[in-house]
Amino acid sequence: INKENVGNQRVAFGRTAEESLRNESKLGLTKIMRHPRYWYSIKSDMTFSLDSGLNYTYRPTSEDTHAIIDSGTQELVLPSAMRNAITPTSILTIKMDGVEPLRFDVAKIGLENIAFDDQPTLGFPVFWTYDILFHMRNSRLGFYKRAL
Repeated sequence: INKENVGNQRVAFGRTAEESLRNESKLGLTKIMRHPRYWYSIKSDMTFSLDSGLNYTYRPTSEDTHAIIDSGTQELVLPSAMRNAITPTSILTIKMDGVEPLRFDVAKIGLENIAFDDQPTLGFPVFWTYDILFHMRNSRLGFYKRAL
């Protein structure tokens, strides 16, 4: 359990959501698209980096293979290429178009909350760490540094 982000948790929509994020630091917007199987996915390539020096750029090969964003997925699903490199003390950085790098301390989110697959998924641990606003009209996803 991430005990640092327990305050000010909320689910909000429309203007209420935008107002609640007004005082938070916006990290940027990235393009999203509706995934053919019900969820949303990140439109750009994504680079996953570990403080050990491993960098892996995930490039989707078709519309079906873009990285997914899904608060209902329990884990942060990383590319399989990172399986043997991540440790409980790793610092993970995720980069995507239009957004400042997202940083994750594996010790805080827990190695048990990380999985590996050929298609990455920004699951629940991402929502623990950052506030995320879906801009549905213009197919954008906003990331905000959570004010503690």
